[in-house]
Amino acid sequence: MRYSERELLSLARQPAEKAAEILMRVPKKGSVLKKRLVKLVVNFLFYFRTDEAEPIGALLLEHCKITKEEENVFSISFIEEPDRKYSFECDTEEQCQEWIEALRRASYEFMRRSLIFYRNEIQKMTGKPPFPQACFPATTLFHFIFHDCVHLTPTPQLLQLSASYLTSLLQLPPSANLEQVEKEDNLN
Repeated sequence: MRYSERELLSLARQPAEKAAEILMRVPKKGSVLKKRLVKLVVNFLFYFRTDEAEPIGALLLEHCKITKEEENVFSISFIEEPDRKYSFECDTEEQCQEWIEALRRASYEFMRRSLIFYRNEIQKMTGKPPFPQACFPATTLFHFIFHDCVHLTPTPQLLQLSASYLTSLLQLPPSANLEQVEKEDNLN
């Protein structure tokens, strides 16, 4: 997928879900660790020189592997290009773990798997497939499910509301066979 420079700059200016100055090494031969401002926005990881407002690069966090390396260090490599590996060194082990968790949760692949999982859980709890009953913009949906609901106790009302969101987001017909959805998901 291609993005225009203008689109990426606009996205880079959005509020970050996580940002910090950490050491970073790009996958060039002879590359050294350099202090960079690293900013997670949706499923992009932007990196900046610490004294500049525009990013010098961006990583799309899809089809990638986030790996814990030695103490305070993690890396991002891409499944189709395993030699393309970016390394990051944090100040503390706690900061390193926070970044790993945030990056793993940032991909749409993760969100889609989570949505399928929760849809299945709702069906198990209610005994019936969740049907769409409301329509909200995708940005509201993602914010609600992955930000606001993380710390909520599931109630029947919340589960029914979440079911509506999940079904409409996954664009599944109400009569969709969940086992078939999982099989199709595993084939992709």
